[in-house]
Amino acid sequence: HDGTKYNGAIIDSTEYELVIRTGKKINITIPTNKIKEISLIKPSEMSRCEYRFPNPHGTRYLFAPSAIPLKPGEGYYQNVYLILDSFHVGVTKNLSFGAGFEFISTFSSLTSGTFNSIFFVAPKLGFKISEEFHAGGGVIITGIPNLFSSGYSVAGIAYGIGTIGNIEHNITGGIGL
Repeated sequence: HDGTKYNGAIIDSTEYELVIRTGKKINITIPTNKIKEISLIKPSEMSRCEYRFPNPHGTRYLFAPSAIPLKPGEGYYQNVYLILDSFHVGVTKNLSFGAGFEFISTFSSLTSGTFNSIFFVAPKLGFKISEEFHAGGGVIITGIPNLFSSGYSVAGIAYGIGTIGNIEHNITGGIGL
C-alpha cells in the first residue's frame, strides 16, 4: 500500500503472509494486509530474474521496418535525432500505414510562407508465417522539394523483408528496389 514494488517468485504463502524470492536470491516476507496488488509477469518479460519492459518498437528498428505487423489500432510516434518525425498505425491485422516529415525543411518552409517539406509515406504488409518467422513488404515514397523550381521530385523504394524471432528478440533481412 505504500507504493513499494517487488519482483520475484512466490515461494510460500499463507492467509497472513507471502514469501517471495527476488532475482538476487533474497527471500522477502510481506504481510498480506500490506499487499495492494499481485501481478503475473510473463517469462518473456524476465531476464536473469529481473523484470524487463516489453519492447516498445518490435515492429521496426531505428530507420527500417521489421516484418512484424502492428496490431489494428496500435500506433506510435517516432523521432530520430530531433530531425525525422514519423507516425505509424496498424490499419488491419496485416496492413500498417506510416507517414513522416523532416523537421528542418518543414520548419524553414513554414517560416518563409511556403510549404516545401521533405516528407514520406510508408504502407507496409506483414504476415506471421510461423511462431518465429514473419514475412512482409511495402513501399517508402519520399517527396523532396525542387531547389531551383516549384514542385517536388518523388523517389521511392519497394522492399521485401523477412524477420526471424519474436517481438522481443529478432533480426530482419530484406531487399529493395
